[in-house]
Amino acid sequence: MAVLVLILIFVFLYFASKILIPFFTAILKLFALLSAISPFIIFMVLGAAIWEIINTLNREN
Repeated sequence: MAVLVLILIFVFLYFASKILIPFFTAILKLFALLSAISPFIIFMVLGAAIWEIINTLNREN
């Protein structure tokens, strides 16, 4: 009986790893992509904010 339970657990883990490991790697790749892109997004937002501040200062003068 214990051997059957062990076999069932190993089969379950095998199929779970087949399904879950690509899922987790996809999530990790997404996080890596976001962490790679986020500095550019931050620089773009800061640049746009500075550009707007400069434009509003130029309009007032």
